[in-house]
Amino acid sequence: MWLRLVIVVILAAVIVACGQHKVSQSAPQATPEPPLVAANYPSLEAQAKECKEAFLRKDFSRYADLTYTRWVEATGGKERFEKNLARDMKDAEATGLKYLSFTLDAPSQIIRDSGNLYAVLPIHMTVRSRDGTFRSYDCMIGVSSDDGHNWTFFDVGAFGRNGVSVVIGEVANKLELPPEKKPVKLSE
Repeated sequence: MWLRLVIVVILAAVIVACGQHKVSQSAPQATPEPPLVAANYPSLEAQAKECKEAFLRKDFSRYADLTYTRWVEATGGKERFEKNLARDMKDAEATGLKYLSFTLDAPSQIIRDSGNLYAVLPIHMTVRSRDGTFRSYDCMIGVSSDDGHNWTFFDVGAFGRNGVSVVIGEVANKLELPPEKKPVKLSE
């Protein structure tokens, strides 16, 4: 008798569970947003490349235009940003540091948060110093407030990985930055 009661209870539980499963399967579910891919934002890579090229040719006005606006404003505005950058570049070159080239990888992540798009773009810079020529690894964050038509950027290395949240707030916690790599010496 106990055995029959146990079997009935188990069968009832199975029937209830199957019924609940069917209900949850037929309930409407939210359709997730399709993955955001770089191909949908052709100006992202073009403007990131333009930003880095402006830096290399020391066109600090254009570089400031393509730098994340909040960062430029936090440093005292465009004019001050440009002056500080020119001074810092001159100081770096006085120590033998010269930026030679860069390679921009495809975006590793693009997300939408609070009406903005955020993209993570790995970069490789070739730099010459008194100790030789090195390949350094970093990434830049692209931010667009107009659905990817126009982008502004900032280098993660300028703030350190923990400092990114100071620039863009809590969305920094949602970004998957590439692992840090030490510079590689290419030649003497």
